Amino acid sequence: MDVYLFNDAPNHPVEFDIIIPAAANPATKAATLRMDVYDIDLPDEVDEVYVNGKKVGTLTGADGIWGVNYFDIPIGTLRAGRNRIKVVIDINNGGWATNIDWGIIKLSSQVTITQGWITPVRQKKGMFINLFATVSGKPAAVQGFNGTTKICDMSDPDGNGTWSCQYQIPTGWPTGWKSNIYIKAKNAAGGVLSQWPGVTVQ
Repeated sequence: MDVYLFNDAPNHPVEFDIIIPAAANPATKAATLRMDVYDIDLPDEVDEVYVNGKKVGTLTGADGIWGVNYFDIPIGTLRAGRNRIKVVIDINNGGWATNIDWGIIKLSSQVTITQGWITPVRQKKGMFINLFATVSGKPAAVQGFNGTTKICDMSDPDGNGTWSCQYQIPTGWPTGWKSNIYIKAKNAAGGVLSQWPGVTVQ
């Protein structure tokens, strides 16, 4: 660490371990790797970054300048104990070098549904309802359910944490019935559920 290296140096590639306690349950969480790096000569220099053997991206920066890089680490990549970070410098052998000062992993917060709702809450057969949820953390998926049956995959196109989907009320649902519709935000540990907002069939 903190050595200016070319890829023909005897201590290349750059490798170091970040230790995560078992109590943090890292295998079930997404995370972010932050590294301070120096002198990345884009676009010609390509330096690949790996976490436990999984490629998470390439370094970005500028000639002769220190900068911070952030990489998303997918759920299931990390483990309790030692996690090996590896940077392969100048994979195209263009004669470029860089300096990796330090790195840190930040685990994402647990997935939480802060609010779930349906509009309208009374709807006629064959018509549509809209499901919404505000979700914190980085869920692998957010879905709408009626009981144990998935009715829609929700999306967050704006990336603001508000997920939504649309569902057409089946014509076979009985009039006056209140369905058990709820929302699930899934992660590797199984996920969390909203309360049961429900919709009454007219």
